[in-house]
Amino acid sequence: MSFITNLNQQQRKRLHQITLVATFGGLLFGYDTGVINGAFSSLKQYMALTPTTEGLVMSVLLVGAALGSVFGGKFADYFGRRKYLLFLSFVFSHRRVAFRRGPDITTLLIARALLGYAVGGASVTAPTFISEVAPTEMRGKLTGLNEVAIVIGQLAAFAINAIIGIIWGHLPDVWRYMLLVQRFRPSACSLACGARRKARAG
Repeated sequence: MSFITNLNQQQRKRLHQITLVATFGGLLFGYDTGVINGAFSSLKQYMALTPTTEGLVMSVLLVGAALGSVFGGKFADYFGRRKYLLFLSFVFSHRRVAFRRGPDITTLLIARALLGYAVGGASVTAPTFISEVAPTEMRGKLTGLNEVAIVIGQLAAFAINAIIGIIWGHLPDVWRYMLLVQRFRPSACSLACGARRKARAG
């Protein structure tokens, strides 16, 4: 009899919670690195970007992600994986305010740098969090879901951009709608971070 069939209801619930944790970091990374591709053409015209600012807008997220991945492990060790993921969710949630108010180039760069930090921190912390919570027999499989989620996040970004482009592509600030879709996902982190507490209670 397989490991899955031996799970009771409470253990199955725990496994589902772990899977939610597994998908958060990857989906965040995949979506946020993919969404700018569809939004950039409209953003470029709306903000009259120069070649230099174009490069900065595209690359600053990766700079933030690099910093988040370097320091994420240390902060997660100090504050705890669950608390640090909640902090990253907070950073991500409040960064989106910049896209509501028609940002200038400086605000946009800061917002994307913060977003990159959250992406990098989550991509480092989420797999570690999963490995600590997951049953030994499922640890490798669930940790690997993080990579699958990255690809799914990128696919979702392209699909959502296409839908928004078809419906609102005539608007000069259609890029704002593409980026604001991200606002619906921070709660996933808060839900996911409760998994460890509930799992330990079991």
